[in-house]
Amino acid sequence: MNGLQSNIEILKVSIERYEELLTGEERALIWKAQAEKEEGFQELAALQDEKLEQVNKVTDLERLEAELDITWHVEKKPHGKAILQAVQLAEGASKRENLNLSS
Repeated sequence: MNGLQSNIEILKVSIERYEELLTGEERALIWKAQAEKEEGFQELAALQDEKLEQVNKVTDLERLEAELDITWHVEKKPHGKAILQAVQLAEGASKRENLNLSS
């Protein structure tokens, strides 16, 4: 009976040790998953920043195209300078509004 009791105690200790090992491995897996998740968030943030830069470049190019088109048309018509100044004032207001919105 003492031999059986001893075997039971040895098995209990072994089970506890394996449970501790499993708990440590579970923690390691959780840490690894959290690190991967954080890396994914950082990559997403970088991509979003790049997208915003590209959108801003496209917006600037579209605005420049519109300015050139307006300038070309306005200079050919009477009162063109006054219209051009009004458009430039509106553009300045639009730029300030865009800056306020992006802040």
